[in-house]
Amino acid sequence: MVDPFWPGKPVRVNDVRLLHFQVIKQDATRGLLVTDSRFTRNALQEIQASKYRMEGADGERIRQWLEALRTGAPGA
Repeated sequence: MVDPFWPGKPVRVNDVRLLHFQVIKQDATRGLLVTDSRFTRNALQEIQASKYRMEGADGERIRQWLEALRTGAPGA
């Protein structure tokens, strides 16, 4: 059996839907799905469709956050 959480595996639409369900169930303000990998096209579309309750951060965005923190750039 393949572990669904191994590094490098793209985040799929069902992963986004599961978190979105928990956001709604817990009456949370927002959900953030973070990956060191990437999101599939369908996963990105699902995040965009729920953009006021869901956000996604892929490996590239995390690198940008870390670089902004390192340099003190705006948006850190």
